[in-house]
Amino acid sequence: MVVPIPDLRKKTEAELWELLHSGEVDSPMHRQCLVMLEMRNIEKQLRAATEQARAAADQATASQAMVATTRELAAFTAGLLRATWALFAVVVATLVLTVLQVLIATGVIQ
Repeated sequence: MVVPIPDLRKKTEAELWELLHSGEVDSPMHRQCLVMLEMRNIEKQLRAATEQARAAADQATASQAMVATTRELAAFTAGLLRATWALFAVVVATLVLTVLQVLIATGVIQ
């Protein structure tokens, strides 16, 4: 005996659950409702996985931009370090020359 199964593709999930609970267990309608609900669940999972993959790709792009910016910042910081050491050398040289001038002015060094 062939039983026609109605097209459940246009039914909402609430309607499918209603049909699932209203009929006999393991009837053709019950099985069709289960299949449709499983397919809807798979579709949701696919959309979620696609969105997650899109977010991961966006995050990877942002990470690459952060890597480039961090490298630029590291290079700038290295330049600042060299400039700081150069200023320190100038300060030491100025201090030595000032001490020499004071020693020469006071007559300690002839």
